[in-house]
Order: sequence, then C-alpha cells, then structure tokens
Amino acid sequence: MEPILRLTAVAAAMVFLAATSADAQQLKRGELTGTVVSASATAPPLSSVSLLTAPASGHFIVTQVCGGPIEGSTIGTLSFGGGCTEFVPGFALPANEELEIRNEGASFDINGLVTGVESKN
Repeated sequence: MEPILRLTAVAAAMVFLAATSADAQQLKRGELTGTVVSASATAPPLSSVSLLTAPASGHFIVTQVCGGPIEGSTIGTLSFGGGCTEFVPGFALPANEELEIRNEGASFDINGLVTGVESKN
C-alpha cells in the first residue's frame, strides 16, 4: 500500500473511532415507540437558533427535517435547506445533541422544523 493511501486510511479510521455514537432503540413490530415531538424555529439573517436538544437519557429518533440548514452540535448537517428529508425508520441522535437552524448568509428569515420520536427506554 502506498504511504499516502495508508495515511489516508489510518486518518479515516481515527475519525470514525472518535465520532460520537448514539444508542439504539428497539423497534417493536417494525415501528418506533414513544412520543412524537416536533420543534420549529426561525433564524433571522446572520444568526443561529436552537431548534431541539436530545434528552440526556432515553432516545430521540429524528424522522423528518424540513427547511434549514439544520446542523447538529456533533453530527453535522442534517438538512441543507429547501424541502424536507425523511429518515426511515429514523436517525438516532446522541444524548444531549443540539440541533440548530443556521442563517449565515441569507438576507431573509429561514425556517426549520424537526420531527421525531422520543423514547424513555
């Protein structure tokens, strides 16, 4: 293996191992269980607004994001803006993950919406 390719592979493995992980939720009969939660916010020009923070315990499974861009504090971008993105059966957020809607360059307000299932188990 060439040295540059080997270095790239090692760096990629280190990033993967250092990434924040989320716990899994059991699916019962193929469906998520818990309370459906939706949160929306509007970010004025040149600002970021908190949209939702995942609970410290239990699970929060994102099923849909709309608008944006919507970014997580550790997981990166979930939505680049525009329409809606669905996650089936869902995208598990790490504990205490904060989702924000960011308006870094638009001269108008930007809206964002996140919907998911919060489970205590």
